Amino acid sequence: MSEITVRVALPEDQAGADEAWASAMETLRETYRPIPGSLDGWTPPSELTRIVALIDGRVAGTTIYYTEDDHLHLMRFGTHADFRRRGVGRAMVEFLEGVARSTGFRCLSVYTVKECGVVPVYEKLGFRVISEEPAKWAESDTYDTLTDVYLEKHTRH
Repeated sequence: MSEITVRVALPEDQAGADEAWASAMETLRETYRPIPGSLDGWTPPSELTRIVALIDGRVAGTTIYYTEDDHLHLMRFGTHADFRRRGVGRAMVEFLEGVARSTGFRCLSVYTVKECGVVPVYEKLGFRVISEEPAKWAESDTYDTLTDVYLEKHTRH
């Protein structure tokens, strides 16, 4: 099995990261999509850092993180369909745990939509559910209601 390398993204990783994210989103968009206009006015934090996971020089996964209070918050966490079930997500989480520990942050955090089925994946990676609430910003052709789930993984013991 090929080795997974995780690092902060370089400018030349942009196309591969975009491809990995688009592949990850194909599956998610089968479950939900933003309600038009629901995210108007939301702006991401100005200090975003992208990481990539590489296998044989190809971007296999990507996520973006920013710091918020005492944690690193992940967003746009995804693995390219060609590389699923190969430890890419775990490698990215382990890398980010190291970043959090070295910079003094208490935990990693992430939001996800429960109906996508990835909450158990995050739990397997050591995250625990902190809260759940109706997702008022998203809609689905499959589900009558969607649930936003907030999860955390502590990095200090």
